[in-house]
Amino acid sequence: MVAVGVYCLVQVLVPLRGHLYGGSVLWHEQGMRYAWRVLVRAKHGSVRYRAELPDGREISVSPRQYLTLEQEREMAGQPDLILQLAHHIGHELRARGHAPVRVRVDARVALNGRAPVRMIDPSVDLMSVEDGLAKATWITPAPP
Repeated sequence: MVAVGVYCLVQVLVPLRGHLYGGSVLWHEQGMRYAWRVLVRAKHGSVRYRAELPDGREISVSPRQYLTLEQEREMAGQPDLILQLAHHIGHELRARGHAPVRVRVDARVALNGRAPVRMIDPSVDLMSVEDGLAKATWITPAPP
């Protein structure tokens, strides 16, 4: 009985954890995975990375260098995936001898047919951001 009770409690609490972050979970997606409303939103976006090299040069990096078209479409609306690719780009550039590297992103996203707006603060160096359970301050607030 205890195991069944714990199982039922997990099935109720895990989908509700998105309410702990405040704001629109449909926008920032923190607590979105394993939630009940995962299919009630449509997000489309475009992402372009900018890597700042130690010598002051800035290079533009397209996600298509690393992802298929389908992967890019999926990644473009999910901040945690955008962050993961930024880390991958930064680590790859560091492996080539460019250290330290800063990676910023211009991610514009349209939620449920609205006009696209910036989802991630373009001034934030994503190499200095770690994904975790805390509220992500590098994600901009949802548009009204």
